[in-house]
Amino acid sequence: MIATADPNESKLISLTIVLKDTNPKVWRRVLLPANSTLGDLHDLIQSVMPWFDYHLHGFLVGDRHYGVPNPEFDMECDPIFEEQDILLSEVFSGDRKRIEYMYDFGDGWEHIIKVDGFEEPEEGGTYPVCVAGENACPPEDSGSTFGYYEKLRIMQDSSHPMHTEVVGWMPPNFDPQVFDLDEANAMIRFNAGELEFEDDEE
Repeated sequence: MIATADPNESKLISLTIVLKDTNPKVWRRVLLPANSTLGDLHDLIQSVMPWFDYHLHGFLVGDRHYGVPNPEFDMECDPIFEEQDILLSEVFSGDRKRIEYMYDFGDGWEHIIKVDGFEEPEEGGTYPVCVAGENACPPEDSGSTFGYYEKLRIMQDSSHPMHTEVVGWMPPNFDPQVFDLDEANAMIRFNAGELEFEDDEE
């Protein structure tokens, strides 16, 4: 969801998203309307890390799990509540300062989401928006943070028997220390259907 902000509408919420067990930290700071849902936040996280929404995901808010309920997978002891039914202004009401987000239950990419505060939108501003971040997100399906750092180690060791295979598997010119803020915001717009990427081929 992308909208042009009216200063008379609801406030923005500032959130910092940190991918756990990364060193140096992979993190992003985002601004989005406080009346956005957890489902909207899921879409935003997928855009700015970026992930590609290939796998299951879920939020942990207090002792409640939110996501996309599926009767075939939900366990009786851990019911899944609909992520589109709760607003961020509700999630971060009272004393709650952080929640958790899990993407890909196999690789187990755990994210800590911390609230920085609430702000007034700028007149004519476009939200959601990524305002800061550091370091590249691990490639999809790289096998947890352990698997990811093992792949980085192998990439740096040309004598390793799996060096050629891992280098070929990684995205071209992958640099773990690079985060492109403009690219993250372009991905937000693209995933919202507001932007089309041009084909490099003529």
